[in-house]
Amino acid sequence: MIRVFWRSMVVSRKRVATCMSVICCAFLFFFAALPVCAGQLSLEVGSAVLLDTRSKRLLYEQNSARKIPPASLTKVMAMYVALDAVKAGKASLRTPVRISQAAAGTGGSSMRLKAGERVRLEDLLRGMAVVSANDASVAVAEHIAGSQAAFVGMMNRKAAQIGMKNTVFKTPHGLPANGQVTTASDMLILACRYLEAHPSARYYHDAPAIIHNGITMQNTNRLLGKDSVNGLKTGFTRDSGYNVILTSKRNGREMVAVVMRAPSGEVRSREARRLLNYGANLQASLDKKTTKASSKSSAKSAKKSPEQPKKTAEAAAVRSANGKKTQTAAFASGKGKKTQAAASASAKGKKTQTVASASDRKGKSSPLPRLVLPQTASLPPT
Repeated sequence: MIRVFWRSMVVSRKRVATCMSVICCAFLFFFAALPVCAGQLSLEVGSAVLLDTRSKRLLYEQNSARKIPPASLTKVMAMYVALDAVKAGKASLRTPVRISQAAAGTGGSSMRLKAGERVRLEDLLRGMAVVSANDASVAVAEHIAGSQAAFVGMMNRKAAQIGMKNTVFKTPHGLPANGQVTTASDMLILACRYLEAHPSARYYHDAPAIIHNGITMQNTNRLLGKDSVNGLKTGFTRDSGYNVILTSKRNGREMVAVVMRAPSGEVRSREARRLLNYGANLQASLDKKTTKASSKSSAKSAKKSPEQPKKTAEAAAVRSANGKKTQTAAFASGKGKKTQAAASASAKGKKTQTVASASDRKGKSSPLPRLVLPQTASLPPT
């Protein structure tokens, strides 16, 4: 009977285990089939990345390591190199640059330069930033380095210096060229380093329009002035799709967004705005958490701080009582030693008073605990 009972128990346990495994598998299948959380952002673009420039915290990332032709985002690096030359005293913004036949004949977007005319370097840079002028890019390259090839070499050296590990430039303007590629992550690094090195470059990018030879040309960045956007550069070729680097400042916090390989200009603008709004909401949420944590820390320190002066006062009283006891004992001892003992006790009393004062000072100046934010990946050093 005992054996039969034991066998039946073993069989029932096996059945229970089998049923539980089936139920677990069913649950796993069910949850695996659920859609991604609705709170997550998915953009209709090839790649994207968003950075809070103050904390260096990445707020969003989507295929940011995918290699894509940079198109006219290349001009940000071209302007970086040119402004470096100005900063080093090797060029002047006021210098008139003679426009070559090669520059005037460059295809694609332009500021209508004419061969033989002279245009100041700063006006050429403004043309590159505002209307994405390819002719101006060639003129700047020839003026700074003597040739387009030499200038592109300077661009690639700068890219390596600031940590753009997946970028190769082949032209100074971004028109299609074999092997010319970048990533959203590298463009983010470029934008941040460029603005750090040359803060005044923002004035080139936020201009709504330029006028050259009597012709008014509008900024290609259609989001400028919307959603607090104050820069930076657009780009498009058939191979790259529609690209953009945006800078936006809201509530004192600046973000840099990179969107690449959008299928159209309209989608690029729409998805870029969605990305910036997402970042602003996320920043607000993070700021609230930081404020709450800071308030809790302040409250805890406020509760603890009154206790320390009490302990300091008690310690001083004990030391003072010990000093009095020492002085009384000295007077009670032999006649010849009264003066010596009193002097010794007086010295001890001064030491005790000095120690207590130091303790009081420490109690008053004890700092409040600081909130330590999570560590974030920093940009590579220049």
